[in-house]
Amino acid sequence: MIRAFSMIESPDRGGKPRTRGLTMMIDFGVPLGVQRDVLALGSEFVDLAKVAVGISGLLEEETLTEKIRSYQEAEVEPFPGGMFAELAHNRDKVDQYYRECSRVGYRLIEISDNVVHLSKSERTSLIKRATEDYGFRVLGEVGSKHVKTDRVTLVADIEGCLAAGAWKVLVEAAEFVTEGGFDISIAARLVEDVNVEDILFELPGRWIANVHQHEIHQMMVWLIEHLGSEVNIANVSPDDVIALETLRTGLGVTMRFGDLVAETHV
Repeated sequence: MIRAFSMIESPDRGGKPRTRGLTMMIDFGVPLGVQRDVLALGSEFVDLAKVAVGISGLLEEETLTEKIRSYQEAEVEPFPGGMFAELAHNRDKVDQYYRECSRVGYRLIEISDNVVHLSKSERTSLIKRATEDYGFRVLGEVGSKHVKTDRVTLVADIEGCLAAGAWKVLVEAAEFVTEGGFDISIAARLVEDVNVEDILFELPGRWIANVHQHEIHQMMVWLIEHLGSEVNIANVSPDDVIALETLRTGLGVTMRFGDLVAETHV
């Protein structure tokens, strides 16, 4: 890519496909035209796209397959939200779900237990079936949307997903949110026990109580300042894709001027 203002150097994060510094955009039904515009502007900065919750089962099939194809042509790998797989598991339709994911063009899927509890053996089986029988790459997900999970359990669940064959593991955003907003200490303690490159930190959104735009921005800033620009970040809204990349490259609201840091000016 040829950029203007080349005299002002910024870090080169390297091209895709990436294995770290991943940005996962969340798609709650982004219209195809808007999706194309977002990708035309910023596909270089997006690695994955979650077609959230059960939206894959709501859209007209031609629209869904075009959405998937548009992402893949831009080197962005889409996948259906993990709660949809939980619903399939709850209704004893896992193999039918996997076959349908493959048929419409998905190559990556998410296995979570945010709502429907999975035993260790059930999670392992679901991941292994997806990878070995259907050829998917798998994103595991750990944590709960409703109750706080202790660190020992989170770490064990992350390790279990990876051992079963998951490519990376998402950490549920609700685990990092308290009544006071984003709880930095939870994320800080978690990375003491796991390889940060193996996990993606989900950003909270409007579906989680006590979350405002400020907390989402605060979490992005903290993750990058404490875990580095190559930390994997998920659930990024389309509107925040470019803003996140400016934070990663030192061109955002936290840019440094020698010993000065612009923390309050836009």
